[in-house]
Amino acid sequence: MNGAAAGYVTVAVTSDPSEAALTYVALIVATLVAATLGWLVMARLPHVLSPGALGRLLEPARRSLGRISGHHVRSDQAALTLIVVAAVGAVVGGAVVAVMWLAVRRWEWVRELDGAVNRWGADHDTATSDRILHHITDLADTRDTVIVGVIVGVIELARRRNWWVAAYLLIVPFGATAINTSIKYAADRARPVLNPEAATLGPSFPSGHSATAAAFYAACALVLARGSSPRAVRALAGAAAGVAVAVASTRVLLGVHWVSDVVAGLSVGWTWWALVSIAMGRWLLRTPAHRHAPAVVPKDAAP
Repeated sequence: MNGAAAGYVTVAVTSDPSEAALTYVALIVATLVAATLGWLVMARLPHVLSPGALGRLLEPARRSLGRISGHHVRSDQAALTLIVVAAVGAVVGGAVVAVMWLAVRRWEWVRELDGAVNRWGADHDTATSDRILHHITDLADTRDTVIVGVIVGVIELARRRNWWVAAYLLIVPFGATAINTSIKYAADRARPVLNPEAATLGPSFPSGHSATAAAFYAACALVLARGSSPRAVRALAGAAAGVAVAVASTRVLLGVHWVSDVVAGLSVGWTWWALVSIAMGRWLLRTPAHRHAPAVVPKDAAP
């Protein structure tokens, strides 16, 4: 047993650096896959929403979201695109949480997968890998989210005087934490047992760090996407997805959560982010330029 910084209790099963290397590879692969998927979704979505069979099918929903998000969204298509993603994510995320809870209660193969991954993480655990994984998992702690939130908020207030951004960056992570905690105590699932730290952390399903990371970094991406180029929006979406999955992966590799916990946690976080983004879109997408935009005079109007 090895005591680490910040009060963490860690278990170093092996001191072989090659074993820890496999942990890093797993973490990097998971992060890159998530970031790539986030980038691809934002790269392909404008084509899905463009004229065509599927585009025409989705156009009524797109117009409805535009009205919900304010009358000036046409000038901020990057953020509106992310809100369309949020609408789809709210439906999918809620379904995933329900399916995962059903899976851990009724499907033996899911519990076997959870156990196998948990044992793999313990077998490749070292004191050094523990410290690195804890630094990454801390990206979803209150201290780190407050620091990042303040930085993003200051940047956005300097770019656009919209105080709704501050409210949004508070409501999203703290709301996700509250909802996730409520589900935890309702589900009351036991934690993994290979790491003694897990026994001190309360119920397991869903993962709170995963939910917070998913919701908060998606919120930061949406805020920074306002008025940004399509390439920047793709990069922001990829970064947000990558960070969320990196945090979720550390929870499994540290032996404090099952795989099914973090999948459900990510879904809770993205679902809450989606709902808040749709509800607050009207104010998030407004800028001083929108409020004071001059009237458009038709070319053929009399002087």
